Amino acid sequence: MVKLYLTAEINLHKTITAELSAFNVADGDVLPNLLKQTHRTINKNVSQ
Repeated sequence: MVKLYLTAEINLHKTITAELSAFNVADGDVLPNLLKQTHRTINKNVSQ
């Protein structure tokens, strides 16, 4: 199984980045690389 992580521009309704990881990889291990790819300021983090 894999997990899909997305960052989105909520005002434009556009996906900015996507990252796949193995199911056993911790979310905290993926987040730094995901944020590096955005090249933007993150105003809000919504996670479930």
